[in-house]
Amino acid sequence: AVLAGAVLAKLPGPLLAAQSDLAAPGDWINARANMPRSGGWSFESGNLLLSDTDTTAMVLWTLSAWRQKDEVARALDRGAAWLRAMQNPDGSWGAFAYGHRTPPVGPLFRNMPTPPTGLLDTARFFLKPPIEFTDHGTADLTSRVIGALGMLGTSADSPMVQRAVAFIRAQRDGDVWWGRW
Repeated sequence: AVLAGAVLAKLPGPLLAAQSDLAAPGDWINARANMPRSGGWSFESGNLLLSDTDTTAMVLWTLSAWRQKDEVARALDRGAAWLRAMQNPDGSWGAFAYGHRTPPVGPLFRNMPTPPTGLLDTARFFLKPPIEFTDHGTADLTSRVIGALGMLGTSADSPMVQRAVAFIRAQRDGDVWWGRW
């Protein structure tokens, strides 16, 4: 118990140090005007340019236990602002980018995408890739994000949460929600 307490006491420091303060290139995250382009956490140690919503949600959830500390509160505010900005128009969250198409209900790769043939097919493939190759929102990521934001005080009545819940409900396939991971 003493060792666990010592480890927990030191936990906020490394997590705070790993928060991105580098603005990710706008085309990486499909940034909108006035959208924060930093403040999240990456799943790759040292990769401060590619924050992801899942890691950010889990770090925010963890750090919420230390929210009374000023430096943690600032990190939580920055991380939550970045995370909220990454919500897709359909109410979901993808892993790395904003604004991709809504996936069909059910598992991906039911029909294997065919490789492009010829110049026109290749152009179509890159302009509108098969949904399996995009960073579309998923029910599993979306549920973890709203759980983390809830730990920080976001109300179940907020429009953001209501849109997320509607997305999750719409993605139900029988008694299953398919996730990316």
